[in-house]
Amino acid sequence: MFFSRSFTRYTQELANKKYDPMTRDEERGILKIYAEEPARAYDRIVTSHLRFVIFIINNYKIPKTVDAMDVVQEGNMGLMVSIPKFDATRYDCRIATYSQFWIRFYVNKALSLKERDGSHVAYMDELSTVPDEYIDDNLEFDKATADGAREDIALNLIKTLPPREFKVVSLLLGIEAPFKPKTLKEVGTMLHIHAERVRGIKNTALERLKTDSDVSSLYNS
Repeated sequence: MFFSRSFTRYTQELANKKYDPMTRDEERGILKIYAEEPARAYDRIVTSHLRFVIFIINNYKIPKTVDAMDVVQEGNMGLMVSIPKFDATRYDCRIATYSQFWIRFYVNKALSLKERDGSHVAYMDELSTVPDEYIDDNLEFDKATADGAREDIALNLIKTLPPREFKVVSLLLGIEAPFKPKTLKEVGTMLHIHAERVRGIKNTALERLKTDSDVSSLYNS
């Protein structure tokens, strides 16, 4: 990748103390504020993790034709989307441990589009390390958090399906009330259609998702 003037200015700005990572105690405190007043705490959470986005991007091998700033912006978008999704009561980890999967998802998605344009892109399967400022008790990789983050991202993806396909897939997976996976027959009964029709709708939805660049990005995150 190449480093444009905007990227150079951006990284110089990140040296400012206001972008310093939060300590573990500071993060716990800001999350309590966020639970009550999201608008008051959101910017602080974002700014304290912008250097973390740079760290993640440094683990990628990116073509010389790609502007580093474009990749950073995608990573930042992943960070910003992840924050409202992070549930401190569900995940026993630092924000960065969860957000890394959203950041990488957005970066992978952007790079997969570059591949379609003919650029060869290689990227890491997993992060090797996480900076000390962002980890809790040396937690670098937690499978439960990884699985949870991917489930959250997958739910976001199926929300892009047409309403009928979303309804069928949600009921089959148990991610819509009554929140218990249903059989084809049960879904058919609920929607007043034959089980084979349910199967057809499900297969159409899966084919649609398979051709979506977002899905391939999810498996690389």
